[in-house]
Amino acid sequence: MIDFSRPVRFRGKHAAYAQYLSKERMTKRENGVNIFDRIMDAYLVSILVGLKFNKTAPVDESDIDASEVFGDFPQYKGKKISSSDINAETIHASQELLNYIYRIAMLNEQKRNLSDEEKIANAFKSDSNQEKIDQNIELMNSYARGGLEVLYSRFEGLAGDENAIMAAQLELSDELGGYE
Repeated sequence: MIDFSRPVRFRGKHAAYAQYLSKERMTKRENGVNIFDRIMDAYLVSILVGLKFNKTAPVDESDIDASEVFGDFPQYKGKKISSSDINAETIHASQELLNYIYRIAMLNEQKRNLSDEEKIANAFKSDSNQEKIDQNIELMNSYARGGLEVLYSRFEGLAGDENAIMAAQLELSDELGGYE
């Protein structure tokens, strides 16, 4: 089993997207869609969404103006979002689920043109090779960033419209389940 114990940090637009999609400390975030209870939940789902749509994204180091994501409201004017972190304790507490998602990601990734044997080795036989694990986790995180971009594009501008949010969730759920 891989030891997931390092914090995860979204930066730039990915930090803003994670916040837009998630509640803040289990409380609805004003002008967000709040489809996830925590940033951690957005992280877990975004990995799978990135995989489904074969979408990865590099780390975005920019500071983004919150009003670009949350809308032109006074509380967001001049507020910059540079990062959104998931602490090591939260990551570690989800270690079993992260290992499961890691294996799914390694078996289904389409970015490195690996053979089936190499994918199986990455998923099940690389536990003692820390360099390989780090590369694989970075790929998984790039799928998470890509998944956040997909999710944000689906829910952009829907804050406050519960019916539109629900319709977007159902549509996405059908696509993820192969019921298009």
